[in-house]
Amino acid sequence: REAAQRTRQSAMALWLDAAILLTLTCWRVDASAELPNIEDAVSSFKFKIVAAELAQEHGRVGKKLCRDAPLCKELGAALWQPGEKECRYPAAELCPRRCGRCPQILAASRCQLTRHACPPFFQSPVIDWRKFFEEMLERARDLLHVERARMLSRDTLWLAELPDFLSADESDRLVSIAESLHLQPEDALPPHIRDVEKIDCEDESCLLDPLVSEVYRRTSMLLGLPMCNFESMEFLKYGKGQHYAKHTDADTPPFLRQDPETFRSGPRIMTVFFYFTDVEKGGSTGFPKVGLTVKPAKGKVVVWANVEPYWWKTTMWSEHLALPVEQGEKVAANFWVHPFDYRIPSSHSQHCYPEVEN
Repeated sequence: REAAQRTRQSAMALWLDAAILLTLTCWRVDASAELPNIEDAVSSFKFKIVAAELAQEHGRVGKKLCRDAPLCKELGAALWQPGEKECRYPAAELCPRRCGRCPQILAASRCQLTRHACPPFFQSPVIDWRKFFEEMLERARDLLHVERARMLSRDTLWLAELPDFLSADESDRLVSIAESLHLQPEDALPPHIRDVEKIDCEDESCLLDPLVSEVYRRTSMLLGLPMCNFESMEFLKYGKGQHYAKHTDADTPPFLRQDPETFRSGPRIMTVFFYFTDVEKGGSTGFPKVGLTVKPAKGKVVVWANVEPYWWKTTMWSEHLALPVEQGEKVAANFWVHPFDYRIPSSHSQHCYPEVEN
């Protein structure tokens, strides 16, 4: 038993050191920067951090590891962004070889954490949320023509509202996509906590849908973050009486008990929430710590920060709930957003991390 405990402690030390190295690779850190405390550093690391271009030196990536779906041959121009040399996203996940994603997959499979996309705002362990949201609203108005974009809350909870981010026709189409995927009842939490039907956008029909691709593109432009930093788009459907109790979207402290995906890709720094329907009564999103509720409206998007300026720490100001629908139906979706690449490591680095006992 003692030997097993020592093995777990050793694995945890490797794991945590890798997390710090991963972070330092991206951060420009000074000596006073606050970092998670690690008492026992080790001199040999199982995990290594490499630049994406260096992964090419590891040799030809085998087709077994990086394989396109059969349908990729038939997609032709439909796979690519119009007028650009990049694949549509999330369709690129089905065609990693054609879309140039094999080096990242190889690195992830070897527990090597690439930093091919390190957004400027997360090159420091502390983010200026005021500046981030001000620039985000500028992009919303100037690039996406969301004229009524505005802040609903500042300083404690950072929360922005973007009415008409989606058109009525786009919202209706996204409702149809959600229903075609056959939403399933919540199975991870008991119904007194979360009562909802949901489905992730993982089916080929969803990954290839041009409107889904446009939602990813538009959201990436809004946030100034790569689309691969988003978790899968999760569609939600709340009927009469259905709800979600108070919760935060980011893991709560302490840092040492966060799960592998948090170390791998950073915490859920933000949530982007889409409303596809109006709701006759009820169904608002409540933020009780700031006394604020957001009423559903077709085409509206809200964005909020889940973490403090020191963004490894969850802010409890972000605690929120989905109030029960009293009349009508609420169809929505969300992105949980990470500071670093989420999608490739979540699929190809699962074997790299030890289980952690809480």
